[in-house]
Amino acid sequence: MKQKIKKLSVLLIAFSLYTAANAQQNTVGLSIGFGKDYNYYKGSDVRPTLIAHYDRNEIVSFGNWGSLSAGIMYGYKSAKHKINDFETEWKYNIIGVRPALHFNIDKNKKFDVYAGSFLGMRFLNFRDNTELANNNKSTFTAGYFAGGSYKFTKNLSVFAEAGNDISNLRTGIQFHF
Repeated sequence: MKQKIKKLSVLLIAFSLYTAANAQQNTVGLSIGFGKDYNYYKGSDVRPTLIAHYDRNEIVSFGNWGSLSAGIMYGYKSAKHKINDFETEWKYNIIGVRPALHFNIDKNKKFDVYAGSFLGMRFLNFRDNTELANNNKSTFTAGYFAGGSYKFTKNLSVFAEAGNDISNLRTGIQFHF
């Protein structure tokens, strides 16, 4: 089952990259995310999620209604828990594809509103200082998001997203080229 999930994830990422190579505009985003805990011990020190994404915009245009974008997203999240001499640490690497529908609500194209889904893999590296519970595992993950961005210039925008994928809330900057 895990092999099938890994193969499906690789195929989805390859399809997303192929589709992206034939589109018109690139967007690279860097953000910080909050929320989306993965059952840590109570009182754990949970770090914000660091996220990077790459999107190809207007892969498919729906005329005045909107357009479809496709891209990939990577996130890193970690948490630590320490009680006396016992210490545990979780490190997650999350990668997947993120298609999104963009709605044409601003004729000047400064404000972008969109909603999408996320499909990928979450890789866990868990360790504790007893060396008894150290393990790695990967799981399939899926989610959704909605967001908006505002372009300050042709090549720079800020954005915010909410949903249930790599994080529950995130905000950051995007570069367009």
